[in-house]
Amino acid sequence: MEEWHSGVAPEPYEVRLKNARYAVLLVMGTDGDMMGQIHSDFYEMTQGVSEDVAVLALADYPESECSRVVEALPKMVDPVCRMPSICTGDPRPIADFLARGLVSFTPETRFAIGFWGHGNGVFLDHDEDEVLWDRAFEPGADRGSRLWQSMLPDETSRNRLTNREARSALEAAFSRVGRKAPVDILFFDTCLNGSVEVYAELGRFAEVFVGSSHLIAKAGWNYRLWLDITGQRMPESAVEWADLAVKVYDVVYDQRTAEEPAHLVATRWEPELVEAFAGLVETLSGLEPRVAKGLVKAAGLRSAGVFYKENLDLRQLVRRVRGMAEADGLVGVREAAERFLGVQERAVVSETRAKDGAEGLCGMTVWCPVYGDLEDVGRYYGGLEFCRRTGWGRIVGQGLV
Repeated sequence: MEEWHSGVAPEPYEVRLKNARYAVLLVMGTDGDMMGQIHSDFYEMTQGVSEDVAVLALADYPESECSRVVEALPKMVDPVCRMPSICTGDPRPIADFLARGLVSFTPETRFAIGFWGHGNGVFLDHDEDEVLWDRAFEPGADRGSRLWQSMLPDETSRNRLTNREARSALEAAFSRVGRKAPVDILFFDTCLNGSVEVYAELGRFAEVFVGSSHLIAKAGWNYRLWLDITGQRMPESAVEWADLAVKVYDVVYDQRTAEEPAHLVATRWEPELVEAFAGLVETLSGLEPRVAKGLVKAAGLRSAGVFYKENLDLRQLVRRVRGMAEADGLVGVREAAERFLGVQERAVVSETRAKDGAEGLCGMTVWCPVYGDLEDVGRYYGGLEFCRRTGWGRIVGQGLV
C-alpha cells in the first residue's frame, strides 16, 4: 500500500457484528516469531465475542504472501478482507485498517484500539526515513527504511513501527473519518510500551492507556475473559472498561508466581501530566546546569531501572528528585515535583499487583540515561512529542554528563 488515501471516505468492512456496543480494533504484528501465538489468541477471541462485543483484527501472515482483516465470531474467525502482504512497519496500511474499522460499526459503538506483538517503548525507535502523516505530501516521503524499529516487527521487510509512525497512523485514520473524540482505550499487548514518551506521542487518541512498563506475559492478554466480562458488565465509561482489562490480567497472571514481572496499568491520559512534568523541567532548568544534572542523576541512580538500565520508573524518579530537593532546600523543585506526583497519582485507574520488590512502581517509565546513553536514544529523542513539550532532553542530554 503506497497511499494514505487522504480525503477519501473509508469503505466499511462487511462485518456481522456491526451493531456491537463495544469493538476492539487490533493491529497484530504476526510476521515474525509471534506466529505461534496468533491462533490461540484468535481462539480466545471467538470464545469471548458476542452480539455486544466485537473484534476486528489486521494480521500479516509470514507463511503466505497475503495479509488479512479478520472478524472474530462466536466459535470461528471470518476473513473479511484479503490483501497483498503488508509491512507492519509502514503506518499507511494500519491507518487504512483503522479508518475502515472505525466506520464498520454504529456511531454509538465504543472502541478499544490495540497493538499486538513485540514492543520496545522508546528504545530502538529511530528510522532515517520514517513515513509520517505530516510528511505525506513532501517529496521523497515514500517507503520506510529497513531498520529494526520500536514496535510490531515485520520479518519480511525487517522494519518496525516507530512511535511517531503509530501516531501518524492514528492521525490519518481519525482525519479520514472526521473523528474528533478519542476512543475509549488504546492498549498494548506488547512489552515495554508503558512509557510516558509513548503515551505522550499518542495521547490525544484515547481516554485511557493500558500497557506494561515491563515485559508482557508470554501468553499475552486473555481475550476470552476480557471480552466476556465486557459483555457481562457493559462498562459505562472508558475507565470502567480499562479497569476490567487490568483486573482480568491480574487474575490470570499472578505476579507472586510469575517468572517475569508484567505490571499492567491503566492510566487515564491527562494533558496536565505532560504540562506538570514540563513545569518540573523548567524549574530544574533554572538551576545551574551542573546542579540540575547532578540532582537528576543522583535521583536516577536511586530509582528502579525497568529492563533497560536507563528506563526508569517515572514516579519513583520524581519522588527521589523531590526528596533530594527538599534536603537541599530547593523549594521550587520540590513544589514542582509534588504537583507532578499529584497529577500522576490521580491519573492511575488501576494496576495489577506488583511482583515482590517492585511495589510502589507506577507502571510508567521515562528515559533517564544515568549510566550514559547506552542504547543511543539521544540521537532521536528530541523528535518525540514528550521531549518537545517538556524539554526533558535539555536535562538528560549527553547522558547526564
